[in-house]
Amino acid sequence: MGGTGMIRFFILFIAMVFFGQASAQEWRDAASAFDRDRLDSAPSNLTESLAEARAGGSAADIAKVDALLTPFQPIDGEALQGDWKIRSVKLGGLVPLTI
Repeated sequence: MGGTGMIRFFILFIAMVFFGQASAQEWRDAASAFDRDRLDSAPSNLTESLAEARAGGSAADIAKVDALLTPFQPIDGEALQGDWKIRSVKLGGLVPLTI
């Protein structure tokens, strides 16, 4: 699963968590037109943002982004327990890459 596959996975995951067991059509009916448009354009936005990040980011930061976009591997629930440190990644726009 490449970058586009990962973004689709995250969109599906967010929709499932936010709308519970709702079908794909039900969440689309509940979402605003703005949100539907943003989710529909996410794969192309990711492609454009990755290109900007790779063009202007540092080698170390680009390596971190590439590691995040490796194929999804299932994680055992036990491994998710404990203290978390959250990291934000911003690709493209005014600053090419911010981690």
